[in-house]
Amino acid sequence: MKVSTIKNKILVLLVFMATFIAGYSDDIKVGMECGYAPFNWFQNDSKNGAVKVDGGYCGGYDVEIAKVIAKKLNKNLVVVKTKWDALLGPALTSGKVDLV
Repeated sequence: MKVSTIKNKILVLLVFMATFIAGYSDDIKVGMECGYAPFNWFQNDSKNGAVKVDGGYCGGYDVEIAKVIAKKLNKNLVVVKTKWDALLGPALTSGKVDLV
């Protein structure tokens, strides 16, 4: 099986799961710590497609993947900067974020 086919299947699965998680809101809230380059990092400007977060911007591979998921779902991407320890527990279970 080609790598591109596997990637497409994974993306479709992620979008399918995100559809149920995000519900009927216009926004999809994705939690990230914005502190682990190259996956996600914090910066002071919107260069290279970084997304606005509290106190600055977040960029990286995870942000780019979140943009694709939001676009496929026709949602507005909201990146929620959250401490690592709180991502899976408090942030996700409380509904502060839809995905991590």
